[in-house]
Amino acid sequence: MSVKALALSVLEKQRSVPNTHTQGTPLGQQNSAADNRFGQPHADLFPLLGRKVRTPKGPGTLLQVFADRTTVLLDADLEKCSWFRPEEIGEI
Repeated sequence: MSVKALALSVLEKQRSVPNTHTQGTPLGQQNSAADNRFGQPHADLFPLLGRKVRTPKGPGTLLQVFADRTTVLLDADLEKCSWFRPEEIGEI
């Protein structure tokens, strides 16, 4: 499956999933259920998987979350993925 096809698949799925993430609160100041459940600050990003996020290089779709990095498909370049530190990701 191409990156573009994967991104389109993710976008279709996100339309059917309600957003329950805390909006407007900076990532480092959230005390979410995900953070409490998993005991890791990057767990706050789990609810944003498949959703639009803010990155230093512009908006994109969050595809993966790890403790030390995230993978985002930027709107500006649907042919390749970009990597960012979890603290660089924000909600749109």
